[in-house]
Amino acid sequence: MKTGPLPLSDLLQRLGEDRINLDTLVWQPGWKEWQKLTDVEEIRTQVLNVLPEQRRRVPPPLPTSSTFRSANPAPDIPVFRSTASSAEALYPQARPWIRFWARLFDMGVLTLLFGPVLGFILFPERVITIVAQGMLAMFVWAFVEPAFLTFFGTSPGKKLMRIKLSVAGGSISYGRALLRSLRVWLWGLGAGLPLVWILCAGLAGSKLQRNGVTSWDRKGGFVVSHQPVGWLRGLSLAFAFFAFFVLNSVGTSMLKVGRQVGKESAIQQVYEESVAAGAPTGFMDARWLMPMSEVRALIPSALEIAPDSLRTEVTVFGRTAFVNLVFSNDLMTMVIVSFMTGNSQSTYSRTQAALEREYGTFPRPTRTADRLLKTRKEIGQVAIDHILYEHAGVIAEQVVYYRTKASKLR
Repeated sequence: MKTGPLPLSDLLQRLGEDRINLDTLVWQPGWKEWQKLTDVEEIRTQVLNVLPEQRRRVPPPLPTSSTFRSANPAPDIPVFRSTASSAEALYPQARPWIRFWARLFDMGVLTLLFGPVLGFILFPERVITIVAQGMLAMFVWAFVEPAFLTFFGTSPGKKLMRIKLSVAGGSISYGRALLRSLRVWLWGLGAGLPLVWILCAGLAGSKLQRNGVTSWDRKGGFVVSHQPVGWLRGLSLAFAFFAFFVLNSVGTSMLKVGRQVGKESAIQQVYEESVAAGAPTGFMDARWLMPMSEVRALIPSALEIAPDSLRTEVTVFGRTAFVNLVFSNDLMTMVIVSFMTGNSQSTYSRTQAALEREYGTFPRPTRTADRLLKTRKEIGQVAIDHILYEHAGVIAEQVVYYRTKASKLR
């Protein structure tokens, strides 16, 4: 029975379901004779690469009585003919750039919708860059894409680019689609690593162009079929990418503003708690949890001696001292006052008396294995350590102020 016209995707589907074979005769406008499916150069590469190994063997020739002439095709032979034109029916199936833009569209949608949110959950102390968002989107999409393939056989980007996936048997399981997506993520995108993914995508595209099928589609038994895209869909894709860029930039800026407001609110809250408890609110004009850039602006004489530490020289309790301002996640959480000269038990006692006048009675100083004298007082969420110790034959004295509660902002 003659069947048709059929698009290429239906032909491949029938082939995968064993409803036709490689000796099936096909015809389209412009051909003088009917041809075996395996003899059609334009589609042979696509067909042979998507069939499982056991189906690649060409069946024996049909009986002579089943030989067909173009004027009078015999029954039971599907006719492959385009619904529009021969050009559309034989639309190239090795389309690496079309597949690339489709995947980029999918990951762009994911990044736009969930990138900043996931970044905030995983990295609450900082705004992650668009590169990091892209890496995160590539990984997360490897688990989201299989759901689309299972229910629809395509994804938003593939739908826009008119790409459809199918397998022998008709339905795609989530596990099978997940294995394919993870292979794409690892082999085709280099696990999302900067520059590496570009190299991997280029190599995968080159192999697809040369072999007519990707390794993950061949191993998974997937058939990827394309239909003409058209200029309107291409224009829509370009507009979508522009919108992604603009909206992502706006969202990232808003997130930065929100974080800054959150930091300022946290600094004010900690200041008020310290005032209420009679504890140190920070040091000099710098408050607890203040970012390093703001502390540097308040104390211009402070020099950066480490990525997380500033140092300045001031007078404390009538004595010259080095002051180290220490930061955690760019927020000031500790101040170390190191007196420079004249340290002794008598100066320790005078400093202790000054501390008690300001913050109330301290516990009695004690001796430890590595400290000549040490005392500690906790006031609310701030602790004060007063230490006298000997190092390399020199007696040193320090007063350390620090936050005892985690400084992570929520």
